Amino acid sequence: MARDRATWCNQESHFAWKGGVFKDNGYLRVNIYLGNGKRFMPGQHRLIVEKELGIELGDLVVHHKDRNKSNNDIANLEPLTRSEHSKHHYEEGHYFVTA
Repeated sequence: MARDRATWCNQESHFAWKGGVFKDNGYLRVNIYLGNGKRFMPGQHRLIVEKELGIELGDLVVHHKDRNKSNNDIANLEPLTRSEHSKHHYEEGHYFVTA
């Protein structure tokens, strides 16, 4: 799953756990230290979707249904293509450009 993520790493007992969760532009991110001074900081919402749905997201984005970037309850998260995500927001009247 998504580069193995040093295993689902939000437990203090995990060998790679050294950080915690922090906010970045409204999204919760997880500090995962991979060794050799490298770290990986995925969005917590992506980790939750991959773990709970048993899929690798790859290029998919995760939509927060209630538009609250910090609400990472699995019932609030939906994997979409960038195109589907843009269309969804456009239809709701929220316009933005995805890179």
